[in-house]
Amino acid sequence: MITARYGLGTSAGGSKIYAIGGIDAGGIPLSKVEEYDTVLDIWTPKKSMPTERGNLSTCVLNGRIYAIDGAGADGLGLSIVEEYTRRRVVLYFSTG
Repeated sequence: MITARYGLGTSAGGSKIYAIGGIDAGGIPLSKVEEYDTVLDIWTPKKSMPTERGNLSTCVLNGRIYAIDGAGADGLGLSIVEEYTRRRVVLYFSTG
């Protein structure tokens, strides 16, 4: 990865693996998204999420990656879902 971190979410699609969010060595949540190409063996930075978060969950559904909840900079849990595609990031707020 380009950015060292822990507590990140990972998801895969095709020959790509995505490292999403996480927490840096200083304990700061990240909004960064990085893509690993398993064929070319290279990491590429992608468009960041709007929300910094660590300890999140991610999943892939219908070719889109969803970043779900996690903890923000204040250490409190988030109720936010963000949808990531290669072209855009869409922010959804959970109501429940």
